[in-house]
Amino acid sequence: MGRRNGTTAIFLIVTSFLYQSSLASLCNRYGLSFLSKSYSDQWLTSPSYPYNYPPYSNCLWSLQRPSSVYAVRLTFNFFSLESKTSCTDDYVEIRDGDLHSTSKLIGKFCGSRLPPRIVSNYKYIFIKFVSDSDYYPVMRKFSATFRAVLPVRTPASAHRTVHFSTTTTYS
Repeated sequence: MGRRNGTTAIFLIVTSFLYQSSLASLCNRYGLSFLSKSYSDQWLTSPSYPYNYPPYSNCLWSLQRPSSVYAVRLTFNFFSLESKTSCTDDYVEIRDGDLHSTSKLIGKFCGSRLPPRIVSNYKYIFIKFVSDSDYYPVMRKFSATFRAVLPVRTPASAHRTVHFSTTTTYS
């Protein structure tokens, strides 16, 4: 009987590892993206899109502009994540900078309100997506497009940190 419990525990650990490894491969579809000067939209989606994203997702995408003349524009087309006031469980975090560790936080987003269109001021836009262990049968996913654009310069004060959270009621 003790042998059986040990085997079950090993099976669960291996299964959990394989499951989390398969999620990592879903997240790494883009990894570091170098944008071309073609101005064509490229897509970034939550893991398993167009289906609900799985629990335990932890993804980081880096979008790099093609040269210092260009910026990266990120536009969300659909956005439906778990909604908590402080965006602690499931969220998309967007940063703008030359290095992830020193980049400026643009916003942390959750709920169903579309994040604003974002245009980079630096070399990279970093997009981090995290989901917790909860599974919801309702629609949970996001999609966005990104492209290289010629930037419109704005005052530094227009570059601020924002947090959005909305509550959606399903009947």
